[in-house]
Amino acid sequence: MNKPRHTRPNTKPKAAAKPVAVVAPTAAVQATQDQTAAFLREVDEAMRVEKIQNLWQQWRWVLLGGVVAVITGLAVYQGYSAWLAHTDRTTAAQWDDLSRLQDEAELAKALPEFAANSRYGYHALALLAQAAAANTPAAKLAAYRALADDAAQPAWLQAIANLNAAVVLLETNPAEGQAQLELLAKTDIGTAPLPTVPLALELLALHAMHKGDTATARAYTQRLLDLPQQGGILTPTLRTRALQRLGGLQ
Repeated sequence: MNKPRHTRPNTKPKAAAKPVAVVAPTAAVQATQDQTAAFLREVDEAMRVEKIQNLWQQWRWVLLGGVVAVITGLAVYQGYSAWLAHTDRTTAAQWDDLSRLQDEAELAKALPEFAANSRYGYHALALLAQAAAANTPAAKLAAYRALADDAAQPAWLQAIANLNAAVVLLETNPAEGQAQLELLAKTDIGTAPLPTVPLALELLALHAMHKGDTATARAYTQRLLDLPQQGGILTPTLRTRALQRLGGLQ
C-alpha cells in the first residue's frame, strides 16, 4: 500500500489586490446634478410662494383690519393728546381769571362750574377754594368730601381733605368728627404714616383736653411723640408743642 505523501503548506504569498480606480463623474453627469438641484430649489420656492399666497387669501382681511386699527388708534391718541393740551391751557386761563375776581358772590357762583369742568390739580384747587369761600359748615364739608372722594388725587391730598372735613365736623357733629380723626390717626405696620397722622393725633388730644379728659389727651400726645421723626412725619414744631402739652397734662 502506498503511503500518502507528506504535503508541505504553500507558503507562497498571494498577490496583493489591485486598487479599484474611482472614476470621476463626467461633465454631463455633473450638469444633470446641477439641473436637478436648481429644479428642486425652484419647486421649493414655488411652494413657499404658494403657501404665502394661501395664507394671504385666508387672513388678508384680518391683517388689513389690524393695520387699520393701529393707524386709527395712533390718530385717536394724537387727537386726544392735542385735545387734553388745549383743555389744560383753557383751564389754566380760566383759573387765572377766577383768581382775579374781587366779588366773593361772583366767585362763589363760578367755582362750582369750574370744579365740575376741571381735573387733577385744578379740580383740587377749585374744591379747596370753594370750601374756603363757603358760608355754611355744610357747604365746606361738601367741598372737602368731594376732594377726599376724588380717586384721581394723591393719597396725601385726600387725607388732608378728610382732615379738614373732620375739623368742620368737630363743630357740628363732635362724635362723627372724632371718629374720622381716629381713622386718620391710624398707622399700618411696615408703611410710613401719612403727613396727616400727627395732625390728627394733635387734634384728638386738643379735643380731649376741651372735654376735660386729661388721661385721653395724654395718651394721644404720647402716641404723637412715638411717631418716627425721620422723613418729616413728626416735625420739630409738632414735637415741641406735644412736649409742652404733655408737661402741662402731668
